[in-house]
Parts: sequence; structure tokens; C-alpha cells
Amino acid sequence: MSRPTPGLASVGETLHRVLSGERPEWISADTWHALRVALRRLRRDAVRSLERVGPAATSAALDVGRSTVARWREPGGWLAQSRDGDEA
Repeated sequence: MSRPTPGLASVGETLHRVLSGERPEWISADTWHALRVALRRLRRDAVRSLERVGPAATSAALDVGRSTVARWREPGGWLAQSRDGDEA
């Protein structure tokens, strides 16, 4: 059985982890910056959904379980409450 294709929410979590590190030499600074902006916007949209419709409906919309969203909201997770004003 093949593994399901990850949705954008799962890709957002992966980007969060990858973009926390250093930029690889093969990626231009402009592309790195664009990826970081895209991640901030994905995060913003997901957090707004959480605020608007709550975790159950947001989990369904993101096509992940509520426990996954809860883990992503923990400190260090890609949907954790921001303290640095990372809104895009």
C-alpha cells in the first residue's frame, strides 16, 4: 500500500523544520526568503482557521488528525503561538 501524498499542512510542518536550519548553498537567498514568506502565510491561514472554526473543523480541513494539530500547536511546532510577529 502506498503512502498518501502529504497535504499542504504537512508540507508546512516540513518547511518549518527545514527552514529552521541554515540555507543550503544550492538555494538562492531570494528563494529561501520566498519559502519563509510562504511558510508564514500558510501558518497565518491555519491559525486563522483555528481561531475561526476551532480545532476539529480545522483538522478536517487540513486533512490531519486533531492530535496532529495539537502537536503542531505545542511550543516549537509550526502552529505554535508566535512571539516574534511572524505574520506576512
